[in-house]
Amino acid sequence: MGAVGDTAADFVASSTGAYCHTAAIPALTILSLSVIPTIFTDTYCEGAVLYPLHASGEGADSIVVTTRTSGRVVMGWLAIPIGALPGWTHGDVRTHSRYRAHVRLAFLVHRSRLEELAASGR
Repeated sequence: MGAVGDTAADFVASSTGAYCHTAAIPALTILSLSVIPTIFTDTYCEGAVLYPLHASGEGADSIVVTTRTSGRVVMGWLAIPIGALPGWTHGDVRTHSRYRAHVRLAFLVHRSRLEELAASGR
């Protein structure tokens, strides 16, 4: 498989269109000017279908990689001190190293099959 920065690639990735984001509408938080926090469990899904570059159209070998991550979310002023506690973070979960490691593991589960498909195209 090509390394990051290489010009050659072995696979084409396409989104599966997976969507399971569970956004909450923080009505009380908005009305109270963020004094009353909104706390909920958010779920985020991503998925990709990897096709070998040498594959010939529909029905060709492909690998589907999916991830599903859930976690507690705090909205409002209370989020500022909570975000500083161990195990919490500020901002988008997709920018956090634990989330990126989770996605990386989802791809590594398919490593042998990815290597097999990449080698068959050479």
